[in-house]
Amino acid sequence: MENITTYVKETISSYGKTNKNHSIIFKQSEIVSVTIARFSQLQLAELCVAVLALTGIGSSAIVSDLTYTKVYDKREEALMAQLICTASSLILILAIYWRTKQELLWEQAKGIYSVFDDMSTTGKMTIFLLEAFINIIHPPIGLLSTNFIAQDVVVENDIEYSYNTIFTAFTVIRVYHLIRFMSIYSKFRSSRSQRLCQMNGSYAGTYYAMKCMMNEQPMMIMVLMLLTGIFIFGFLLRLFERPASYLNGKDFSDYGNAMWCIITTMTTVGYGDYFPVTLPGRVIGCLACVWGVMVVSVMCVSLYNLMNLDEGQAESLLTLQRLWFKDALRDSAAFVITAVYRYRYMLKYKNRVGKKDLELQLGKVRNYVNEFQRSRNKQRSLYSYDSYNEIIQYKLGEIIGQAKQKEKTDKILKLIERLDEKVQKKISKG
Repeated sequence: MENITTYVKETISSYGKTNKNHSIIFKQSEIVSVTIARFSQLQLAELCVAVLALTGIGSSAIVSDLTYTKVYDKREEALMAQLICTASSLILILAIYWRTKQELLWEQAKGIYSVFDDMSTTGKMTIFLLEAFINIIHPPIGLLSTNFIAQDVVVENDIEYSYNTIFTAFTVIRVYHLIRFMSIYSKFRSSRSQRLCQMNGSYAGTYYAMKCMMNEQPMMIMVLMLLTGIFIFGFLLRLFERPASYLNGKDFSDYGNAMWCIITTMTTVGYGDYFPVTLPGRVIGCLACVWGVMVVSVMCVSLYNLMNLDEGQAESLLTLQRLWFKDALRDSAAFVITAVYRYRYMLKYKNRVGKKDLELQLGKVRNYVNEFQRSRNKQRSLYSYDSYNEIIQYKLGEIIGQAKQKEKTDKILKLIERLDEKVQKKISKG
């Protein structure tokens, strides 16, 4: 039995020495400097992808506007914009591949994957092919002034669309590169965040960074989402509704009118001065409505949470309220004592005091006593503790306070007796 155990230990140790990077027994150690260098290269790749994506969206929008106006003296400018869009789209595919490769190298340096893994075994090749298919769609060369007639089932009329309009609408999908760019340059994707998430069994990816930014700066993210939705949906609505402007008399070629329609739709106001009439425009309006309701709802919740006090602020306010309560309770008790003393004095010398004045003083005593009782009832809400330690501390403080209050009360009563004696002496001498 001992020989078998020795043989197993030697086999495991030899396997670990020869296959450290690919063993399930020995984990690949992380070199921090290499990880930081790989992450910097990944950030650079994300920057290049974001710039190329914006270039493709902007150039395709220019192509769509120049071909819609049908101004033939702008044909050279439209062709140049189309060439820029095609070149940026092709370079974008290469940049996405470079980014995917850098992401794999960084994850290998982090120890998430072994050095024997590649893009096929990790599934990154499938993701790259999907992204390449999505991002390669753009206004191609050769369809500069090519249009087609579509039968719209909503308006029951033929509408002339440009092929560049359809391809330009697809390029808007590239906006997701900006979300990746924002997340990777945030502090929630730093090396420290990655190590902490890895220690807790989670992954500090784009989704994690967006949720953290949402929790830390909810109002800024909500405003950014609202503005992004207005510009994107307004741009798409303008693309599909301006060919049908002659049907309803609404000038959707103006970007301001399209954004105004999206704003009234997203906020569920719906003035009705501008509204989509085509089927693609109504689909975009429905998506804008769903996005707006979601953003406005989350914004209201974020605003409510922003107006709430945090733990430290709530504790400070509670302490201030308790101090103010003690002052108010002391004043209320002083009023009760003063009113009772005056009432006793008036009872002793009721021959010199009218009955009406005596009843008025008794009413004051009752009012002060009721106010003092209300103050005592308020004490329950201000001193509602949860833990036993807080209850014990409060009880001890209450006992000490009662002792001090008793001493003060005894002193006040003695002073009242002295004053009473002096008053009686003066009355007897008089």
